[in-house]
Amino acid sequence: MLNLGLVESVSCGVLTPMEAVRLFYHADNCLYVQKRLRQKEASEVMSRGAQLPDLFDGLTAEEAQHEVHHEIETIRRLCVTILEKNRAASAANRVAA
Repeated sequence: MLNLGLVESVSCGVLTPMEAVRLFYHADNCLYVQKRLRQKEASEVMSRGAQLPDLFDGLTAEEAQHEVHHEIETIRRLCVTILEKNRAASAANRVAA
């Protein structure tokens, strides 16, 4: 849920990709997600988020902005996948109990 809010803030221009990395997609959080959550989608979300500012290094501003929006949509889709998996697991646990 936090990630969805963050990508929405980047998408709307409230945060820049660099600010998003400084606040959330930094190395400590990436390592935490990788070691503690051990979920492929969650690690991919963090990796894609951490790389957002790098898009501006080799592309024109217009191309970079297009790629940022593409990456934001991918991150959003991954977050929804994670939420759906968690909801399904919770429902299965309730049925089993």
